[in-house]
Amino acid sequence: MMSGKNKRISDNFNPSNPRNVLRQRAEAAYRGDATLSPENLAEMSHEEILRVVNELRLHQIELEMQNDELFQAQVELDAARERYVDLYDFAPVGYCTVSKTGLILQANFTAAALLGVQRGALAKQRISNFILPEDQDLYYLFHKKLLEFGELQMCEVRMVKNGGEQFWANLTSTAIQDTAGTLALLIVVSDITERKLLEKSLVSVAEERQLSIGQELHDNLGQQVAAIGYQAKALEKILLTTGSVDAAEIAASIAAQAQNAVMQCKQLAQGLLPFEMEDSGLIAALQSLASKILTTYWITCDFICKDEVAINDANLALNLYRIVQEAAHNAIRHGQAQHLTIVLGLQAGKLRLSICDDGSGFTGGVASHGANPGMGIKIMQYRAKQFGATLEFLSRNEGGIEVRVEMQLI
Repeated sequence: MMSGKNKRISDNFNPSNPRNVLRQRAEAAYRGDATLSPENLAEMSHEEILRVVNELRLHQIELEMQNDELFQAQVELDAARERYVDLYDFAPVGYCTVSKTGLILQANFTAAALLGVQRGALAKQRISNFILPEDQDLYYLFHKKLLEFGELQMCEVRMVKNGGEQFWANLTSTAIQDTAGTLALLIVVSDITERKLLEKSLVSVAEERQLSIGQELHDNLGQQVAAIGYQAKALEKILLTTGSVDAAEIAASIAAQAQNAVMQCKQLAQGLLPFEMEDSGLIAALQSLASKILTTYWITCDFICKDEVAINDANLALNLYRIVQEAAHNAIRHGQAQHLTIVLGLQAGKLRLSICDDGSGFTGGVASHGANPGMGIKIMQYRAKQFGATLEFLSRNEGGIEVRVEMQLI
């Protein structure tokens, strides 16, 4: 490898070298400076000539030192550029620089691999071309918020590779300015397909567990407790015929408690197995849930349906029902709520489902009964995200929490 000194010597013979170009310009300036002409030098005294030569020599040394510093700065700049290229081009996540109109200006190799396109072919394509049509609205809102606020924004969308293969992606973006001062967006693209599959499995397991427990309560435990009640009732009659009044009263109490337990088992089973959903749909199931909350917990629960909402997707209806269940459970168990209001309706073409309570609300910036990301809340968030819905926990002015779900109906 050529040393720095040898490289500078070699560069002296290169006419296109900036230093040589600068030397040529200096020579031209020298020839145009009348004060340095041979005629003027001949008129100068020996002492004046020595002084000028010394000044020129000092100036030459200064220029050589500055040249060495500039050369070292150039070497460091080249090394920094190489490090930047390595960090950008070969990063483990996709980087895309996107114009404010949505055109891809620059992308790294990872982004090109994720989208199944040659890196050079990505330039001037719209990033929205690689987003699933069903998730275009999510990206539009993400893009709009980023341009409006300029702050870090995140969203999860399904993207489509060049060959048609789909994958889940997390988009994290911030607004930047290029060297010309033009606004652009730096978008980080991460493949989260595996995480989404795990979340789906988790929710599936939770749903199966609920159905299993509901079936067990309805078909097994409930029947056994009912049998205990019948036997206690029969024992009461036998004891009465033998004159054991006190013992008969105990048997009657056991029978009454068993009957109570049977009713509670049925209510729990019905909550875990929403039979009304299959027969009459989401609205009937929510009406029934409000009634069960009243009889089970002895707190008031109102259900209000403002519009004619038709949800034909059974999976969507079940997930919305489960979100309401979890929100109500959190409000009662953790927020000590005494009144719940469930509201279902349409607003500006969107479905809105709200669960409002008068519980303890937010404490120290965190909802005391739900905004901290426990397992139940994470499952609620996943249920909402898989249908492109937003899930928010809002503090109410009158106290308590509103859990709000909004989504665009197709």
